[in-house]
Amino acid sequence: MKKTVMIVTIPATTEHNGFMSATYEISDNCPVCGKPRGKIFGTFSFDGSRRMNVDGWDNECGHVDKYSDVRKEGKRVAYKKPTEYGKYATTVSSQPPTTDQENTHAGNHISTNKMSL
Repeated sequence: MKKTVMIVTIPATTEHNGFMSATYEISDNCPVCGKPRGKIFGTFSFDGSRRMNVDGWDNECGHVDKYSDVRKEGKRVAYKKPTEYGKYATTVSSQPPTTDQENTHAGNHISTNKMSL
């Protein structure tokens, strides 16, 4: 069976100040029930002081992936620009990038998705 993954850019820390993000390779299956994770879309993370463009997804099973859990689960990979706010990602990669980089991109809208820090 071919392993498929999601490459997502999320806050690197709970208090990201609008610019500290990181890109991770994670399974495309929910870690709770094993059902497929949702399609990646662009959203915003708000840490209480600043907003930042990040990737989000809604799991069809209803389980919520907290960014803190995704950081623990994921393997850090080369920076990927987050999906544009309000748009869906066009591809899901089965081959991750190979180097680490930091993001310095700031957003300017508040997230309305179910994911939390």
